[in-house]
Amino acid sequence: MEESKLLHRDFQGNILLVLLLNAIIKPLYLLGIDRGVQNVIPPEEYGVYFTLFNLSFIFQIIADVGLQAWLTRTCAQHHSEARMLYPYFLSLKAVLSLLYLILTSLTAFILGFGSEYPLFLALILLLQLSNSFLLFLRAAISGIGLYRMDSYLSVTDRGLSILLMGLFLVIPALQSSITIILFTSVQLLTILLATGIAVMILRRHDFSFQLKFDLTRLKSLLHEGIPYATLVLLMSASSRMDTILIPFFSTGKFNGVAIYASSFRIVEAVNIIGYLFAGLLLPLFTKSIQQLEMKSKLADMAIRFLWTLMIPLAFGFSVYSAGIIPLLYKNATNEMINTFSIGILTIIPISGNYIYGTLLTASGSLWPMNRIFVWILGINMVLILLLLPFMSVPGVALASLITQSMAFILQLNLCLKKQLVKTSFLLVRRIFLFSLFTGLCIFSVHYFLPLTFSNLPVLLFIGLIITGISMVTTGMINKNEWQPLFKETIN
Repeated sequence: MEESKLLHRDFQGNILLVLLLNAIIKPLYLLGIDRGVQNVIPPEEYGVYFTLFNLSFIFQIIADVGLQAWLTRTCAQHHSEARMLYPYFLSLKAVLSLLYLILTSLTAFILGFGSEYPLFLALILLLQLSNSFLLFLRAAISGIGLYRMDSYLSVTDRGLSILLMGLFLVIPALQSSITIILFTSVQLLTILLATGIAVMILRRHDFSFQLKFDLTRLKSLLHEGIPYATLVLLMSASSRMDTILIPFFSTGKFNGVAIYASSFRIVEAVNIIGYLFAGLLLPLFTKSIQQLEMKSKLADMAIRFLWTLMIPLAFGFSVYSAGIIPLLYKNATNEMINTFSIGILTIIPISGNYIYGTLLTASGSLWPMNRIFVWILGINMVLILLLLPFMSVPGVALASLITQSMAFILQLNLCLKKQLVKTSFLLVRRIFLFSLFTGLCIFSVHYFLPLTFSNLPVLLFIGLIITGISMVTTGMINKNEWQPLFKETIN
């Protein structure tokens, strides 16, 4: 019982800090800096960047092969063993990073991107490798219980990027010097600085960075990580394949990618919250994996809190899409608005996938998840090829919404089958009533009060009131569960 309270307190004590930091920094980066750069440079140039970035992202797991998740679990359960194995983890990471560079470069050249944009491709690959290494270091920091330090590191690189790129965007004399190469170089520099900080933290906690090659041990680590690597590769491909297919099957080519990116950026900014939840929940689920009551309550609390944020955001953004997109983009079109109005709804199933996918990962149920995402990847590709010619870019957003919803249902069903969570009709009723009440209120407000820049503060205030009333009256948030939260966050 005492252990259950400690786990809940660990989760509660850090979630506000994480949300506060990332709710400010990362959306500011995506909607201020990233969007600002897209507004300054030609759409096709940004489309090339977004395509290459997503191509390199799909194969990023090759540089990890599950080491990050395996390291987090090992550190959470056995600190001393993790310190001893760390040099071997590091050696395998170096070998896999080299393999990642080779395979991704070959794929880019086969698709015709590498020969046309060689410098650009090299910068993006270095960026992805540096980011992968930073996440690898943060996995150890989080695993040994330094949750707050990990929270600060999660925004360090973006915070520095905001300062550096912000100067170029706000000073008119510097705007003309903004290129996609400059933007990528600044990102690389800030990630390297954050990585240096993470290395110093781990050195202070007796982690060695001396490479050690033991073929038997490396094979063992690689064997442990293959199921997870396969899963992440499938998940990445199913969520990022759309931007690879658009240039080949859309008449707009890279302009079509830029249209999709304008919607995807906002989706990504909001999904940061779910990603952070998953990072906090993995070590907590790992510690409680043998205790059904504890992990079921933790999952229940997490999905209620996360969807209390995501459902109003999804409904609100979708309903007000015709007002939001022109406020954000100079070259807003109806196609961008339609893409966004559909795509933003994916944050609901994606955030659910973060919760139950993390629980399945902590339980080691990786091969069943692999089978799910093989089907999801296949269905997603078929839907994109069917919908893109008829609906253009909004069809890609619809395909994503359908497949992410399917992934959520299948992962939740797998959790129930494996008795990782309990069937809760009370939870279903709470979510249904909350969604219904919130949706009706948002549609009603939109009917009487459309979005303009002048009434934006009023709409935000009304949205907070609606969410607050809905979450209390439907029981989505229980004050008895969250009373220790503010005290733990401050202390």
